Amino acid sequence: MSDVELEGESDVDSAPRRRFRLRRPQLRRPPGRGEWPRSLFTAGMLASFAERDYRYLWTGTVITQMGQWMQQVAIGWLVLDLTDSPAFLGLVGFARGLPMLFLALPAGVLADRVDRRKLLMVAQAAGAFVAVLLAALVLFDWVKPWHIIVLSILGGGVMAFIAPTRQAVVPGVVPRELMANAIAMNSAGQNATRIVGPSLAGVLISAVGTAICFVAQAVGFVWAFIMSFQLRVPPVVQSRAKASVRENISDGLGYIRGSMTLSGLMVMAAVPILLAQPYMQMMPVFARDVLDAGSAGLGLLMAANGLGALVGVLLYGAYGHRVRRQGQFQIVTAAGFGVLLALFAVSPWFSLSLVLVALTGGVSSVYMAANNTIIQLTVDDAYRGRVMSVYMMTWGMMPFGTLPMGILTGVFGAPAAVAGQALFSSLVVLFVAYRLPRLRSLEQPV
Repeated sequence: MSDVELEGESDVDSAPRRRFRLRRPQLRRPPGRGEWPRSLFTAGMLASFAERDYRYLWTGTVITQMGQWMQQVAIGWLVLDLTDSPAFLGLVGFARGLPMLFLALPAGVLADRVDRRKLLMVAQAAGAFVAVLLAALVLFDWVKPWHIIVLSILGGGVMAFIAPTRQAVVPGVVPRELMANAIAMNSAGQNATRIVGPSLAGVLISAVGTAICFVAQAVGFVWAFIMSFQLRVPPVVQSRAKASVRENISDGLGYIRGSMTLSGLMVMAAVPILLAQPYMQMMPVFARDVLDAGSAGLGLLMAANGLGALVGVLLYGAYGHRVRRQGQFQIVTAAGFGVLLALFAVSPWFSLSLVLVALTGGVSSVYMAANNTIIQLTVDDAYRGRVMSVYMMTWGMMPFGTLPMGILTGVFGAPAAVAGQALFSSLVVLFVAYRLPRLRSLEQPV
């Protein structure tokens, strides 16, 4: 296998250009206890799984994410049962995503200052507690709409600490030459849960009720806690160990501003998440009111979306390194995401909707995996927690798209609201690309 060259900017644009070379790992010493034979993985997309700690991290991430998807489906159905209000459904999505916007940066500072493994374990224990509390409220029929708002905020706060910390741990458990592969496999695993999680949730809600989904989420957090306990993570490299939290945040933001590449990639990450990605919160409305498919149909829609995303990210993991013009590639996929989403929104047939939502998931996952990989390969490890927290903050912007989408759905209907925001997202992506020529010319094969 020939080497893959990665040409691009250094950490700041004023520094000399650097050439990174990604090589497939060679067969090394015989596998020790707890290791997998490297010869099984060196030639394919599963190379990262030869690393023991990556397997633990990946397993914990996937199981937790499956619980998150089950929770999202169950909360959507529960909210509609309690309120019959798409606007309130949007408000719940707003509440769940808002903590990411305000807590991600402090979480990133912590990830750059303390033991990342212990930080993960504390956050996962807190997530299990929130899930058990919500399950109890539903089981004893005590749940009220305001309970869901409060617990969504608490759950969002937990994920604000878990998400950037996990992102920062990845480079510590795989060698640099496997970074792109590890990120692609992370995305593949998480997208696989979008198939299993929502489908299982739809079946369980029909057969048992929503409470079982929250119990499953709690079990997922406990499993992730056990996996994190076994991780061997290198010590944190601190750039300014004695600086205050405010100074650490300012230092991290200044590092991002100093690189036009990082700044442009962050903007490209934020636009579709803000304007198009909130459609996930409206899926219960499409299943129940637009396509008349019920909770089982909701599970199928979510599963089709996850299947498309899984196929997309696996294709990217296998062939993404052949894409020379990464900037143009991200612009096309981000704009295409909005167009496909708009077509899904106006589809009146369930079968066609399944196809379109699968294509939507595939294009969006490819775009996000490519964006994440280049950011990880560009950033210095001393700033990784803060940079990835800013990256995760783009997901914290989703509530500011979810809330108006919910309101517009209540006024104009889900098809018009989602299609309108999706097309607007594509237009904004093209405008950003026009205003940032450096992004258009970015060439960093992954």
